[in-house]
Amino acid sequence: MEPNNLQEKVDSLSVFIRVFRHFRALLLSTIIGAAVAALLYYVAVDVMPGEPDYTSEATVYLEFEPGTLEAFQYFNAYTWRQIAKSNMITDLVMPFLPEDYSKEELVSSIWVELKADVRVMTIQIRSPKKERADVMMDAMIKGLGQFGENRPEFVSIYEIGVNEAERIPRKLLTERAAGLGAVCGFLLCLAVTFVKEILNNAIYTPTECKKRFGLFTEAVFLKDGKPWNDNEWELSKEKVASGVILALKPCELQKTMELTGTIKGYVYDELTVETVNELKNADDVFLHVTWGETPGTQVEYIVFECEKRGINLTSVVITEADARFLKKYYRK
Repeated sequence: MEPNNLQEKVDSLSVFIRVFRHFRALLLSTIIGAAVAALLYYVAVDVMPGEPDYTSEATVYLEFEPGTLEAFQYFNAYTWRQIAKSNMITDLVMPFLPEDYSKEELVSSIWVELKADVRVMTIQIRSPKKERADVMMDAMIKGLGQFGENRPEFVSIYEIGVNEAERIPRKLLTERAAGLGAVCGFLLCLAVTFVKEILNNAIYTPTECKKRFGLFTEAVFLKDGKPWNDNEWELSKEKVASGVILALKPCELQKTMELTGTIKGYVYDELTVETVNELKNADDVFLHVTWGETPGTQVEYIVFECEKRGINLTSVVITEADARFLKKYYRK
């Protein structure tokens, strides 16, 4: 059996189960994503721009001349948004403003809106300073009054209500930003975890041993040292106990021999000519694999080298297995 990692297929069920074993990391990433997104949004939208502007609001009444239906239709919300910032209106407003007010400042501060009744118009003046907003609103109302007097379509335009400028907090969408951040954090962590687990070459199931190396799994021991399947272990323990354990690390060898009751065992990297000959003559040689740690590439290499040396690996013994993982994988 020659090593050939490129031909190995990903066990999608194993990957899927392992990914969602990282539930805490996924949950933490979701929380962090929500918190970071909400904080960045708050800083960008509310903190960095500084304090919100002051807004002065007034309601004016547009009294049309009787029989001017065309004018009634023409002076709609769209039209007023255009002409309110044009010279047609601003030239009438500027004489009512002190000299330190510019037309550019006035134009940038105006916003108008008409309700269902086009004769009632709402005007907003926004400015970083309260007093300037109030002054521009007063001038705007006077300028609109003159506009109404000058135009034949109107009897008059007059103010029916005005509020002093006040600071209106910005409408924040922090909850939406947090929700988007939570989704992004979860998906990013999920993608990274998927890639990590797909590239993970460790051994997790007896099925992998059979498919990848052609080796049957003689026994599986859980993290608490108990056999995963008591009935199967009862049938196999005499065979394993009379065989030889071939481990990859010295620390693994002693523990595996204690679990299986095996008398003989060797570490692969410490094999000598004498021990290789002994393994050749052994009836059963069991390769030890640590669940979720032993790389499949290393096992594949050892299987290949054992074949070259004439050592007949009988099967595999897996230790430190996760019972919940195996239960989900084999659905029992």
